[in-house]
Amino acid sequence: DQVILPKLASGLCAFGQNWEGANDAALAYIASREEEHRVQAYAISVSSLFHMGAVDLAVQTARGMLGYPYDAESAYALRDLKNNLAQTSNPAALPLAETEHPLIVAALQQGTPLKAVHGDAVIGLGALYESAMQLAFLDRYAGNDEAAAAAFADVQTALPAAATLTAEDHLRIDGAARRYQLLGMHLPDLKILRALQSPAAR
Repeated sequence: DQVILPKLASGLCAFGQNWEGANDAALAYIASREEEHRVQAYAISVSSLFHMGAVDLAVQTARGMLGYPYDAESAYALRDLKNNLAQTSNPAALPLAETEHPLIVAALQQGTPLKAVHGDAVIGLGALYESAMQLAFLDRYAGNDEAAAAAFADVQTALPAAATLTAEDHLRIDGAARRYQLLGMHLPDLKILRALQSPAAR
């Protein structure tokens, strides 16, 4: 049954770490041209490919997923992939974040949590904001301060005043903005008042 393939693949990932089997199941669903769980199947394939070490193919598959309506499933998959790429210092994180940027900003502008087109997945505005901010961070790390400032401004102004924000959303948004604003700042000089070990202790 093609409809259960994404759920089967998800179970394979979670419990058996059988990434190859999960990817095969996801690709079979995509090839079936069924629409209901297509983005979820893409998301499973992206995660599986990354864990299998096929990073370039994971990025290519993620770009293919962006050809479909941007929803909670694709937002989660892209957030995780960008995080994984950044943690491994893979330069593909930046162009992928650039491609997603207008889609994630448009989602923030709706002012409500982003839902999956098919299924129950929902990503809150705080998590969506954090994911959108990844482009600003990546631009700063790449030394492009002007592009980083533009990305930050896009994200800052995307949320409408009437946005439905939970307490957790506020914490995530404030935390991400504060971390970005701290980039490049230096700790103040600390004057030692008394050394507890010896006068020469640091």
